[in-house]
Amino acid sequence: MSEYEEAMVAAVSAVIKMEMVGHGLRQQDVAEAVGIHRETLSRYLGGKKEMPVGTFFQVAQVLGVSPAEIMERAEERARRTQP
Repeated sequence: MSEYEEAMVAAVSAVIKMEMVGHGLRQQDVAEAVGIHRETLSRYLGGKKEMPVGTFFQVAQVLGVSPAEIMERAEERARRTQP
């Protein structure tokens, strides 16, 4: 995985986590709404496993944001962390 890809995975996870906190949702809440185990969501958000696109779209829907908005915010975040 390239540095850019690693930065984007971390940034997408950070944006999703911030949205969860902002909505008062736990990983368990989001996982149940999406239909996956909490441990699986944890692996996705921890960068240990790649999140399928369909799951990403479902997570965005649960959080009430568009996948594009998550990606835009992640891109901004990744750019700030790149040397």
